[in-house]
Amino acid sequence: MNPEPPSVPTPPPLPKARAPVPWKWAGGCILLFLLSLALPALRLDSGVVWLGAEVLALGWMGVFIGQYGWAANPLWLVCLVCLLLRHRPATVVLAALAFMVGCTSFSLIGSRIPMDEAGTRHAIVSAFGPAFPVWLAALLAPAFCTLRLNRHRSGAADSG
Repeated sequence: MNPEPPSVPTPPPLPKARAPVPWKWAGGCILLFLLSLALPALRLDSGVVWLGAEVLALGWMGVFIGQYGWAANPLWLVCLVCLLLRHRPATVVLAALAFMVGCTSFSLIGSRIPMDEAGTRHAIVSAFGPAFPVWLAALLAPAFCTLRLNRHRSGAADSG
């Protein structure tokens, strides 16, 4: 008379793990943006060179001369929040929108910008520095991160 071993109940299935919050990806985007702040951004006809940080600090005043490229920065911040919250469609749309708004800055070349509050001194923007393409890349980076995360996630789903 061999007694049967007691049956062991099977544990309930574990819930699917959510994808990790993309902190590293967002950190890379932020580092790219910070790099653009440290590089030369604008060269004026007088030979003066403005760093990206100076353009960031003063760029909001561009609305007074019809230049709206600076508005890409708040869009980019919202885009980063969407990346961290894993709102993938919103991240891609906002990154594309920030990039398009940022591209309006191309109209600055050859433009006269006021150099004082009274508008008595002006300078002409003669060229962009290396900060400009880095800044544009930073604006698009969250979209690339999102697409990369989607590719990574769909690859993990296919192999599982």
